[in-house]
Amino acid sequence: MLDVSVIIANYNNFDLLLKCLATLYENTKQLEFEVILVDDNSVEGDINEVVKEFDKLILIKNPTNLGYSKTNNIG
Repeated sequence: MLDVSVIIANYNNFDLLLKCLATLYENTKQLEFEVILVDDNSVEGDINEVVKEFDKLILIKNPTNLGYSKTNNIG
């Protein structure tokens, strides 16, 4: 059973995203968790490459930038 689900909305901010994920994974070792990452069609690189080292991560890729509210609701 999961203790927590974390939803992250992302658009073209891979540096901050990597810091967020690293901190999250480092500080939740005692919890059962999942991360739902919803990317709003980022163009600064390949989101699959950015997140490949993180397990328990569900990646949803939007075909366009839907904005924070819609993206968060998708997650």
